[in-house]
Amino acid sequence: SRKQRYRTEISMVNENWKISQNYKDTCIELLSENLASFRAKAGITQAELANLIGISRQTYNAIESGQRVMSWNTYLSLLLFFDTNNATRSMLRSLNVYPKELMITMCGV
Repeated sequence: SRKQRYRTEISMVNENWKISQNYKDTCIELLSENLASFRAKAGITQAELANLIGISRQTYNAIESGQRVMSWNTYLSLLLFFDTNNATRSMLRSLNVYPKELMITMCGV
């Protein structure tokens, strides 16, 4: 059954790779509150950034204005963009929105 397959898939996830939903929500909230500042510092328009991360400008605008909560996938895409941008990397790291669990698991940091 579908329920049984779901349980099997869940049990196959290595505990070391799990990030709690609460932690995800906190990271998303912190980044969301600072999106306009990050975007301004990077010198990119909403339309350009939305195009880069694969969402519509309207969706991005709703996220930046607090009318919509971003998905974890959008969060990770924005994280990648802002962390690889020289103008925003230190700002991102100082905000502590880079999931520590993810860094520890992936990089051993």
